[in-house]
Amino acid sequence: MKKNIGTFESANEMYIELANRLMESEEIGPRGLKTKELINTSFELTDPLKSIITLTERDLSIKYIIGELLWYLMGKNDLNFISNFSNFWTKLSDDNITCNSAYGHIIQNKHNINQLDYVIEILKKDKDTRRAIVVLNTPFETQFSSKDVPCTMNLQFLIRDNKLSLFVNMRSNDFNFGLPYDIIYFTLLQEIVFEELLDFYPDLKIGTYTHHSISTHVYEKDYDLLKRIANSKKEEK
Repeated sequence: MKKNIGTFESANEMYIELANRLMESEEIGPRGLKTKELINTSFELTDPLKSIITLTERDLSIKYIIGELLWYLMGKNDLNFISNFSNFWTKLSDDNITCNSAYGHIIQNKHNINQLDYVIEILKKDKDTRRAIVVLNTPFETQFSSKDVPCTMNLQFLIRDNKLSLFVNMRSNDFNFGLPYDIIYFTLLQEIVFEELLDFYPDLKIGTYTHHSISTHVYEKDYDLLKRIANSKKEEK
């Protein structure tokens, strides 16, 4: 059964609630790693502009945020660039040259179509379309042996009640490293599409951001961080 974590104005509020839900979840041990996991969960942000987690307990890397966003926006998938900002990707690359789950490359270049341009154009032609979808996880020949299979399945942009909302579906989401950075990029895409549509729909408003994950999890090495976040207080607005 799907578990709705809740509707929140900011990512900070969501992250604290999600931490508490994970604290209460049962521990599992896939691949010999102790892990807390929530299955089939979702949350909604009413203000996508507040997608950056600013809790002192988490202390996101501004350097990495900037580096990853630049990498994605340039449509690159080279390890050389992103490894300047984190060695995380070095551990994932199959050939020590490229990265399979470089979202910007998948969206802009991998399939010989810029999927974000497609989304913008189809929404311009049909404001009510249900086809404004970006697909990120697709079959590739080394998928079974790869260390780096995209966690995100797809993004769907939808205009209803004159508001542009974004719905994200994920097969897997790491509470500590994946989730905080993913929502920054995805809500940025929502803002980009929104700005591109304003000339066609001057009265358009930014809608909600909905994030759905089949497996939201945290590994044992991050249990202390999870506990600190669960016990933290929401920052003053």
